[in-house]
Amino acid sequence: MMNPAIDAGALTAFSRQIAEKEGERKKMERRLGQIGASAAQGQERPDQAVRTAYRRVGENLKLITSDSHMNRFVEEQIGPMLLTSEGVAVPRSLENTTASALAKAAVNISVAGGGFEPPTSGL
Repeated sequence: MMNPAIDAGALTAFSRQIAEKEGERKKMERRLGQIGASAAQGQERPDQAVRTAYRRVGENLKLITSDSHMNRFVEEQIGPMLLTSEGVAVPRSLENTTASALAKAAVNISVAGGGFEPPTSGL
């Protein structure tokens, strides 16, 4: 079903342009597939690092036998924390803490490192 009013040369040129565009589309589709495969391969290393870290944390958590051990674990792995009056735990840094910042909080509770054990504990 061709329109007889359209020149045969124009139809040939139009068909050629369609074929060229289809070739470009297939090439872009292949390249997009390669990019997706490459991205998936690049994700293996971070995934493995997360799995290893998760496994190590689980092993370390099994060793915690008391509140003081938990405090030490949190301080070593996360760092000292400060519990604000709103109940939010925020990292505590002695360099960044000012007297006015501490005065604003009605409740200052040290979350990590608050336990005092005798010098012979953990030996």
